[in-house]
Amino acid sequence: MINLFNKIIIGLSISDNVVNLAEVKKQGKGVEIINSSNIILKPGIVENGRIKDKEQLLLVVKQALSQAKPKPISSEKIVFILPQAQTYIVNFSIKKEEKILEYAFSLIPLEKDSTIFSYASNKTQVVFVAVDKKVIEEWQKFFQELKLKIDFFDIASFAKLRGLNFTSTKNLICIIEIDNQGANIDIGNQQNLIASFFIKSIDSKQIIQAVNQKMQDIGQPLSKIILMRSVQNSLVEILKTSLKAPVEVNKIKFLKIIGSTKKRFYEKQFKREPFLKVEIN
Repeated sequence: MINLFNKIIIGLSISDNVVNLAEVKKQGKGVEIINSSNIILKPGIVENGRIKDKEQLLLVVKQALSQAKPKPISSEKIVFILPQAQTYIVNFSIKKEEKILEYAFSLIPLEKDSTIFSYASNKTQVVFVAVDKKVIEEWQKFFQELKLKIDFFDIASFAKLRGLNFTSTKNLICIIEIDNQGANIDIGNQQNLIASFFIKSIDSKQIIQAVNQKMQDIGQPLSKIILMRSVQNSLVEILKTSLKAPVEVNKIKFLKIIGSTKKRFYEKQFKREPFLKVEIN
C-alpha cells in the first residue's frame, strides 16, 4: 500500500452534498495541505453514497482538481474516503474468534460473499467493517475514468479520529456529523473506535437519547463532543447540558482527509485498525 518515497497524495471525500479534495504532503511527524478545493453538489448527483449522475460528478471532480487553491492539483494517486452511508461498522464482544464472522454478518444486511470486510480484535473486543463489493467497484470504475489511481479505500469513522489532535490517549470523544438524512455518531479515542452508528433523525432529543444509551453501554464518561459542522447555538447548549461534556464545532479543515493521509504516511501507527484489502485495478 505504501510507497515511502512518494510523499504527496490526494485525499478525497465525496458525500451526497459535497466534494472535498486536498493535495497533501508528509511534513515532519504530521501532514500539510498544499492545495485544496471543495464544491457543493447539486441534489441527485450522489444519493446515500451511491453515484446517480456519473457525468455530472465527473465534471465536478475535474473542476475541483483544476480549481484547487492556491494551485491546481496534478497528482494522480488518491486516498478515497468511502461514503459513511455505505460503510457498515459494528462493535461487539465475543469469546471465540472463530465465531466473529458468523456473528458480525448476523448484525448487518450484507452477505459474506458479496462483501469486502475487515476486523480488528483486542482479546474479546471486536470492531468489524464491511462494504458491499458493488459499491467499491462503482467507485473504482469512476476513478478509472478520471485516470486517478487509488492507493487505498479508507473508512470515514477512523479518518475522523485520526485527524483530531488528542491531548491524551484515553480521552473519549464523541463526533457527531449531521446531514439531511440524520446523524452519524462515532465514539472513540486515539487508539480505538469504540462505537459507530447512524440514527435517521436530526432531532436533538433523539441524538441525545442515542448517545446516552451508548455511553451507558460503554461505561465511560465523554471528555468532549465534536460537531462536524456549525449548528444553532441552542443545539450546542442542549448537547452540553444533556450529555454533560464540553461541546465544540470542528475547526480542522478537511479533517477526514488529514486523517486518511496520516494513515497513508504513517501506516505503522494505525496497524491495529481494520483495513479493507481491495484489489486495485
